[in-house]
Amino acid sequence: MKSFDILNDLKFNEGHPVAESILADKDTRLIRFSLLPGQHIKEHSSPSSPVYIIILRGRGLFSDERGDMKEYGVSTCIQYDRDENHSIQALNEELVFLALLKGTPRKMV
Repeated sequence: MKSFDILNDLKFNEGHPVAESILADKDTRLIRFSLLPGQHIKEHSSPSSPVYIIILRGRGLFSDERGDMKEYGVSTCIQYDRDENHSIQALNEELVFLALLKGTPRKMV
């Protein structure tokens, strides 16, 4: 059994959002993201897995596949399909969330 305090030792960076790998094995990747107010993660997709986001702190704008932004906060779980484009922006407070992905990333050619 393993256990993690997912809000312990949060790291923030004035220049860009922080992504920290909490767990990475052949079955699962768990990544903690920490954004300062106003920081954003540009549009991207996950070609190898759906993405499940669980918001732990703060509020943010999360885009859908059409680029429409919706506001979500603490205790919300958001699911993006594999290859679905999305972006994220912290609002006026720190935003901390977990991203859970299946398996290991597909090798890019």
